[in-house]
Amino acid sequence: MPLIGLPEHDPMNAAHTIPEWQKWMPLAVALPGIFFAYLFYIWRPTWPKATADALGRLYRLVYHKYYFDEIYDRVFVRTARTLGKFLWCSGDDGFIDRFGPDGFAALSEWVAQRFGALETGYVYHYAFAMVIGVAVFVTWFWIKS
Repeated sequence: MPLIGLPEHDPMNAAHTIPEWQKWMPLAVALPGIFFAYLFYIWRPTWPKATADALGRLYRLVYHKYYFDEIYDRVFVRTARTLGKFLWCSGDDGFIDRFGPDGFAALSEWVAQRFGALETGYVYHYAFAMVIGVAVFVTWFWIKS
């Protein structure tokens, strides 16, 4: 039902004033379908195969729904999948992740390995590094002043 409708159009009233034959149409379509289903699958179960063999290509065309699903798969689904895989491999993995999170993770791992090599556990190495640090610090203040 529309939010704002024309005063001369009342959809609720129009739904109740359909012709009588339209009210009986679903039953008129369903009864022959029920009859043929009983006829083909209960009374004469060999008829479906015989009918399919007799109709041949027409049966296969209707059975495969006019090949709509196959065409849709080739045109839209496979194209979208190929495009998505390309964008994922080249865009996401190839560029964004390489220079984004994976790049920073690899850089931090590389830096940690280099600095980890300086960690020997010997006190005289640490004392030597502190002496070098103090010398650089004093030199820097001496040059700046």
